[in-house]
Amino acid sequence: MKLLLCGAGRTARELLRLLGDDWEVTLVDKSREEIERTAAISSEIKDIHVEDATSQVVLEKVGVKEFDYVIALTDDDRTNNIIAELASEAGVRYVTAFVRDSELASALRKNGVNVIQLGKLAAGQLYHYLQDPRMRVTPLNLGPANVMEIKASEHLLIIGKRAGYLRRKGMRLVAVFREENLIFPKPDTLIRSEDRLVIIGDSSVFQSVCGLLECDNPHFPLAYGPGLLVVMKAEKESDGIAAEVNEALYLAQNTQIKSVTLLNAAPEEKYLEYLGTWPQNLSVGIETMDGPVPEIIRRNCRESNYGLVVTAPFDAGLLKAFGKPSYISLAHDIGRPILISKGSAPYERFLVPFNGSAMAELAVEVAVDIQRQMGGEISIAVVEEPEFITGDGTSGWQEKVVSRATELGHIYKTKFDLITRKGNPVREIAALSSEYDLMIVGSTNRDRSLLTPNIGENLVAASKCSVLLTAF
Repeated sequence: MKLLLCGAGRTARELLRLLGDDWEVTLVDKSREEIERTAAISSEIKDIHVEDATSQVVLEKVGVKEFDYVIALTDDDRTNNIIAELASEAGVRYVTAFVRDSELASALRKNGVNVIQLGKLAAGQLYHYLQDPRMRVTPLNLGPANVMEIKASEHLLIIGKRAGYLRRKGMRLVAVFREENLIFPKPDTLIRSEDRLVIIGDSSVFQSVCGLLECDNPHFPLAYGPGLLVVMKAEKESDGIAAEVNEALYLAQNTQIKSVTLLNAAPEEKYLEYLGTWPQNLSVGIETMDGPVPEIIRRNCRESNYGLVVTAPFDAGLLKAFGKPSYISLAHDIGRPILISKGSAPYERFLVPFNGSAMAELAVEVAVDIQRQMGGEISIAVVEEPEFITGDGTSGWQEKVVSRATELGHIYKTKFDLITRKGNPVREIAALSSEYDLMIVGSTNRDRSLLTPNIGENLVAASKCSVLLTAF
């Protein structure tokens, strides 16, 4: 195949690195320096001409009619337009021009020229990057279509659905990258967490996909389940309504849960009367179950689809004295968040301890989700332990973590109040908690030794406000 490249700059060099042995390439450029630099990288170049390709005489001299392809890729729109018109008039079947001007591009397309608008491609990619850096959207050059790549994160409602779910008007799921393997999905292929989805659609595919994946809709606690479980101690009885039940009512009024179950509410008559004041669209009930609170929670979560568990703080006991992370272990076991109620509803100020880990990022995501349903302000607290304590000399750690928190604010289109401290994380964050209504903690450290107590566990115990614990 014979190819005439008019313009010998960087794009020409990148193209030549990709071409194989089947091409005979001729270069035309007014710059001898560019011609020589480009010609030096490829043995496929058969001829070079240091001349102006906008001259019809020059194109006739190089034999433009004999070429299968002509590409005009100089840095000037007017130059590329002239070259494309002359090549088309000479009868070349495949002509491509690089242009920036949209009106010029439209006129060339009408004349059968393949047009690449680098500025438009770059602007489109930058626009979608600015909308959400997690998504990659590439406009197709052939018309009003885009290719979109998105990671199927754990909490998108697309997880577990079939690929046919993304077969809609104006869009198709065309490929899935799973553990570095390329899959061309069938309609019944199940979408898994961590899959990278490649979707092709019209120019509105970004908004369409966000709508289907519910990128902007509140998921908490529906992503975990539609029910709310409130657990009290079997022997607990007082004149007033327990703080954890009042907090559960606040959650029921401000989230999209479907049902509430109170365990061990005593006296039952008082709570039945109280439930009569709850939203009428909720399914509510009272049950009794014997045993330690953690075991009651485990049993109920195995048997029912609860999205959130609300409980009062556990009694300090022997296991906690030895540093066993009972809250963390429980959250891991049941696979859903636990709210340790300290009676600090309503929620107007949220505090998220942040260390840059995946679990801390999940806590931020949950905080944003709750804020969208309830309103309020979110603060991100980054506490760096002094080097003489950690002994690892990790200079710049706090700056990197703060930078990541700022990036998450950009992703979620949410303004965070960033707080930085140095010292003991538990002590510093516990002190801050007195100014907040809900702390949201992400933790994966479920088994720590006596000498290295679990930070998440200690935060739950030391916090002055209620704590929502996410640990998976």
